[in-house]
Amino acid sequence: SDEEHVLLLTQHHIVSDGWSLGVLVRELSQLYRAFVAGEGDPLPPLAIQYPDYAAWQRQWLSGERLQRQAQYWREALSGAPSML
Repeated sequence: SDEEHVLLLTQHHIVSDGWSLGVLVRELSQLYRAFVAGEGDPLPPLAIQYPDYAAWQRQWLSGERLQRQAQYWREALSGAPSML
């Protein structure tokens, strides 16, 4: 309705730890208060964006390190159900 709204947020459990949920609630609260007051985004710009992290991780996880990790998971998951 014009007076009542519902926010439904569905998250995988891997991104829903206590610390992350605290950040989410705090930032959503700040954003909502600013929106209600007609103000702009009150959150500071992030120093690093996800693509920056992904690029760093891709660079870090390459070559011999990638081969070791891949071999570890092949061994760890050998015999696991094919649907997994």
